[in-house]
Amino acid sequence: MYELPWTVENLVDPTGEVFVSVGKFWLEVARNLADSLIMPFGLLDYAIMLEEFLKKMDTHLVYLGIDEAVSK
Repeated sequence: MYELPWTVENLVDPTGEVFVSVGKFWLEVARNLADSLIMPFGLLDYAIMLEEFLKKMDTHLVYLGIDEAVSK
């Protein structure tokens, strides 16, 4: 229901202010998390974790034999 433009424009958020406010809120949450001294979240840390997760995923897919099924 919420994916229909008519529903959003007429029932959920006719002025568009709610979506803007929610977007600003989550941007502030992300900025606060990135600047946090207790749990800092840096771009380099994120990239390192993504690289590790991708390596683990590749290893697991090879173990399951999915790489052979996809390459055919």
